[in-house]
Amino acid sequence: MFLRRFLKILQYIFIGFISLVLLVILLLNLTSVQNYVTKEVSGRLAKQLNTTIRIQHIRLDFLNQLKVEGVYIADQQNDTLLYAGAIHFRITDWFIFRKDKPVIKYIGLHNAYANLYRTAKSDEWNYQFIIDGFSSSDKKPSKQEGSTIDIDLKEVDLGNVRFYMDDAWVGSDLDFAVGSFHIDADKIDFNKKQIVIDNINATAA
Repeated sequence: MFLRRFLKILQYIFIGFISLVLLVILLLNLTSVQNYVTKEVSGRLAKQLNTTIRIQHIRLDFLNQLKVEGVYIADQQNDTLLYAGAIHFRITDWFIFRKDKPVIKYIGLHNAYANLYRTAKSDEWNYQFIIDGFSSSDKKPSKQEGSTIDIDLKEVDLGNVRFYMDDAWVGSDLDFAVGSFHIDADKIDFNKKQIVIDNINATAA
């Protein structure tokens, strides 16, 4: 009798957990919830970096796929630093199974424009304020497990990307445009400095 009741309780707990997960997925797919998340994320980032940041839409699918649309970031001179029509991330099922930390498996960047530069009067790049904004000399990096996101890429997908890197400080420029660029990899681990590529397909813009 005791075992039967115990199993019944476990069944109720399992059903409740599944129902909670389904509810979270449903809420995250509601337009009102997505708009709220988008507003909060862009507002917090803009305040932290003291610049103009706009995000049109954020969508989370199946708790492991994130799509960010219409991303605009200005530099400290109010010039365009980055615009991206769509940025895709695919991670492990960390949110469901709670592994040590989430791992990014896929990155996609489409219809994007990046404008990096430094002038002849300064050796500081126009994106330096982002590095400064996310770093703090008063705090040491935390070594606690689960506090960071690892990158173990399996796939990189670029489409219609223009990249400008103008360096007036040393007098060199690097400008290129990509129609499509796709990498399938066995492993791209930046922490361990390991890159094993299966296939690369690329076309000019």
